[in-house]
Amino acid sequence: MSNDYCTTANINQIFGPDNVSEWADLNNNDVANEIAAQIAWAIDVASDEIDDYLRSTHHQIPLITAAGATPASITDLAATLAGVRLYENRGVEEMHDGQPVHKLLWARQRVEKALADIVAGSRRLDAI
Repeated sequence: MSNDYCTTANINQIFGPDNVSEWADLNNNDVANEIAAQIAWAIDVASDEIDDYLRSTHHQIPLITAAGATPASITDLAATLAGVRLYENRGVEEMHDGQPVHKLLWARQRVEKALADIVAGSRRLDAI
């Protein structure tokens, strides 16, 4: 298991606690332990995905600042990825003109662009 780069509170700040809870409730039974476990899983997956993406850079994994904290930009990226993962696990439920719509695709693409910029060296992290 990797270092978790975000918390449930971070995901809630981006997507709102009602959305996060709804997306994490895969069984639609409002069982708090199941919802918490699904959110924890999404955080682990997002953190691992970031580590896997940035492993080829000069940064040490897990990514930490000189003060031992997770860089704020990484927390934001991880929370965004975790929220998108929770949303995607519910399946695309939105439709526009008879076609399924992924309303959080922009968020995933923003994270992927930021990670690609870090790998390319055009975006620098405050990390060792």
